[in-house]
Amino acid sequence: MAKKWKSRWCVMRKLSPVADCLHLQLYGDSKDRYKQGQTKASLSLQHFLGVESGFTLDKESNTIAIICQDVTVFWLSTPEND
Repeated sequence: MAKKWKSRWCVMRKLSPVADCLHLQLYGDSKDRYKQGQTKASLSLQHFLGVESGFTLDKESNTIAIICQDVTVFWLSTPEND
């Protein structure tokens, strides 16, 4: 049985315009973010190169790719009609 994905609210920050590090914070929902609640997860991606969106991956059109020198992270959004 496949696990069901949970929605999360994400904040992506590049802490310095010259740094090549992207900081991600995941919250349960937007309310947690705005009331400065606890994050569900937090991570930093080194050697950040850029972000790409608007392409289809595994029949999902709401996708974001975070591209780093060593790794590419794909983000799949839930379909708009769910």
